[in-house]
Amino acid sequence: MLDELKNLEVLYVRETKAKDVPSDYRAGDKADGTSDKLKDRLAELNVAAANQREIQNREQRPQSSVAARSMTNLFAQIPASLPEEITETLVQAKNVWIERIVTCGQASPEGFWFDQDQNEWVAVIQGAARLQFEDEVVEMNSGDWVNITAHRKHRVAWMTPDEPTIWLAVFYECDARLASTP
Repeated sequence: MLDELKNLEVLYVRETKAKDVPSDYRAGDKADGTSDKLKDRLAELNVAAANQREIQNREQRPQSSVAARSMTNLFAQIPASLPEEITETLVQAKNVWIERIVTCGQASPEGFWFDQDQNEWVAVIQGAARLQFEDEVVEMNSGDWVNITAHRKHRVAWMTPDEPTIWLAVFYECDARLASTP
C-alpha cells in the first residue's frame, strides 16, 4: 500500500508536468491538469496510510507494565509547544492499557477515522474537544468521558487550539462471555 502511495505521488507530480502517464490516470479538463481518478486514489491511500501508521504506533507500545518515565501526575511534563500529539502509555497489562494523550489543536486528518480492535474509554482531563462518530457528534469538556466500543468509527473533529487538551484513555479487550451478560 505504501509503495502504491509513493508510485501514485510520483505519477501525480509527473502528470502536472508532462503527459507520459498511463492513459487511465491522464488529466481530464481540470484547471490544475490532474485527473479525478488519480486525486481520489491518492486521497484513499493517504487515509489508509494514516490508519496503517496508527496501527503500527499502537503495536509498538512498550511491553512493560508501567511507563518508561516515572510520571505520577497527569499535568506534569507538558512541553510549552506542542506541534504534534504526545501519547504516553502509563500502564499496560495483557488486555488493557492506559494512555495519557496531550494535544493542542490537532484534529484527525480529513477523511481519517479511527477503527480500533479494542474498546476505548476516554476522558478529557483538561481542555475541550469534539468527537465525531458516523452517527453523532459529541462535545467534550474537562471531566467528560465516553466509552467507544471496538470498531465504532470515530475521529477528533476539533480540539482547544490555545491550550493543551489532556486525555486519559483506557483501551481494553472485552471477554466475549462477559459482553453477552446483561
